[in-house]
Amino acid sequence: MLDESHPIHAAIDKMTDLGFKGITAIANSSTIPNHVPIQVPVVGLNGASNFSIFTLDATSTPEFNDFIYVSVEEGTENLLEAVPVSKAPQIYDDQAMETVLRDKFPGQSFEIVPGYFWEPCFELRSYLSVARRFILEGKEMFLLPNGIVINQLTKSDIGGT
Repeated sequence: MLDESHPIHAAIDKMTDLGFKGITAIANSSTIPNHVPIQVPVVGLNGASNFSIFTLDATSTPEFNDFIYVSVEEGTENLLEAVPVSKAPQIYDDQAMETVLRDKFPGQSFEIVPGYFWEPCFELRSYLSVARRFILEGKEMFLLPNGIVINQLTKSDIGGT
């Protein structure tokens, strides 16, 4: 059980303040279809923009009727975004990422950089759209939520808005 100071409760409170009643924390990811992660800490590549993505149970709300992802800013606990899990971008765990990379780079060696990353850029226009980093042949690369691999993000002041 999460204590009352956990930032997930701030997310639930913010959603309630916006009129979404009946949203609750999820005690166990095994109750969620496809085992969606409960909390994903995200590091801003721009030296700021740190936030977490939480999965909440909004199945009893008429607006969502689904599990939802919400992104909550670190420190301020501002609610940045909310979307049904069924409409959210792919969030790759290490196992899924490894499968994708083995398919894209058969026989090649790569190193997965731990964590989830974001910055305002063309490729990551949502706070729920996070990249994974990896090293391939000594070069840093990014796996995007749509499965595309790129070596550089296109910085933008309008990403995440």
